[in-house]
Amino acid sequence: MELQDLQKQRDIYIHNLFWLALKIAIFFAVPAVGAALLGKYLDSLYGGGKTYTILLLAGAFILSWVITLRQFSIINRKIKDIETKIQELKQKKNDA
Repeated sequence: MELQDLQKQRDIYIHNLFWLALKIAIFFAVPAVGAALLGKYLDSLYGGGKTYTILLLAGAFILSWVITLRQFSIINRKIKDIETKIQELKQKKNDA
């Protein structure tokens, strides 16, 4: 019974990857829009051409990737742990 529970849990995490893809879109869109608006405001306020906008967009891009990689790493670690437990239970079942 525990093997089936682990397999279901693994499937749930795999399904969550779909939601992660949606989150990724948000992780990139929100900082980019915020950086663009703030950059345009700072450029108009201080007359920097497009300097502030470009710098803030680059920072938003880097921040978005950091958040995305962290989220993927967390989910990937959980899936690997479940896969290891599944393999251990299958091995015990085969040894018995």
